[in-house]
Amino acid sequence: VISWVNFLLLEPLDLMVVELKKRLLNRI
Repeated sequence: VISWVNFLLLEPLDLMVVELKKRLLNRI
């Protein structure tokens, strides 16, 4: 159960990080 919860919590965070990286790269 813990791993499942971690997956649900980390997946959106990973997506957010990817979006932030894309925005930073686009600014440069």
